[in-house]
Amino acid sequence: MGAVLDRSQTRWRAVLNTPNLPAVWAGLRSGLGIVVRMDHGRPEDLACVGAEFGLPDLPNIKVRLLRAPNLSRLAERPAQVLREETLRHLGAAEPQHGKR
Repeated sequence: MGAVLDRSQTRWRAVLNTPNLPAVWAGLRSGLGIVVRMDHGRPEDLACVGAEFGLPDLPNIKVRLLRAPNLSRLAERPAQVLREETLRHLGAAEPQHGKR
């Protein structure tokens, strides 16, 4: 995000750095700023913003599910469910290379 903002000559600074998602939501609710996140899982009281605030478009991201080539039968089903749910939530098509 920082590089995209820099290229668009948008001034910015980091005010919160935490792996704790509830802390991120609390920071947003208190007006600390904005965050780059996927819309999935966003609390309803937090708005999505973009061009209306003069923000540049962000590049697409790649999401990958890495798995061992020799998964056990027991592990195969959870891996399949994780893949299907990820594709459903992202609204993504099947991978171009056909790999699972």
